[in-house]
Amino acid sequence: DTLKAVNSWSAKPDIVVPITVMILWAHFLSQEVRVANVGGTIGLHYFQQRVNGSRSVQACKWALSKNFGSLCFAAFVLSVVSAIGYLVNKLRAKADEEGNKITRFIMACVQCCWACIQKYIEFLTKMTDIAMSITGEAFCTSGKNTQALLRRNDLDGIVLDTFTRFILTLFTLAVGLGLGLSAWVFAPHNMAKALGMITFTLTVAVCGAQSGMILSISNAHYMCYILDLESKTAPTSVTQMIHDLYGQAVDRCRCSRCTHEHTSGYGGRPASMTGGVG
Repeated sequence: DTLKAVNSWSAKPDIVVPITVMILWAHFLSQEVRVANVGGTIGLHYFQQRVNGSRSVQACKWALSKNFGSLCFAAFVLSVVSAIGYLVNKLRAKADEEGNKITRFIMACVQCCWACIQKYIEFLTKMTDIAMSITGEAFCTSGKNTQALLRRNDLDGIVLDTFTRFILTLFTLAVGLGLGLSAWVFAPHNMAKALGMITFTLTVAVCGAQSGMILSISNAHYMCYILDLESKTAPTSVTQMIHDLYGQAVDRCRCSRCTHEHTSGYGGRPASMTGGVG
């Protein structure tokens, strides 16, 4: 009966496609809410805004109220981008099956180009969510301003995001491999392999979730940092270390690309947070 039900559903794309899109949208929405919550919390701390109660709770309230519609739209954008990426991959696989060299070459180029576009859209959407949670702007306005802000800073955020993600991935795999091997060595012989695999899988899953949170925190601090530079704000005792850390990281990124050294000006202060800052 179950097999018949699955076959009947697979034969009805008008049912499967909307359900798949809704599941995909719900997945991305939960991800966007998490990023916005982290961004709002970091923004409140960075700009030293006073709230009644916990900063994380206040940021969560903003994400589920004032910014919820924008987060839904952001999740929809990511769902569409992901669906297009899936379609491109299917077309590439079909071209490989047909064996036409010209078609395969064209689809390989299309797949490569779309993968780059998709990665940038995902990065820009994430940074837009963070900026939106700090400034309180709508998604489209925040996206336009974030894109301009990143470009004025030579898109250094992409390099920092990629490097941080790479380090966290290596750390996750190293911890998972270490604990998995330990479980395999010290477990009873008859269950060593199974226990080692289970330990490795669970460790990678837990560390991967924590790495995603750390990456969001890093991106949120970078967004606050470039907002300070944009408004020519002098770092406070709380943010001086962030300015020094990202200033050195950005200088090294630019020196590695043989570009000008990073400089920053000082002056005013960003507006206070009102459902964000702004």
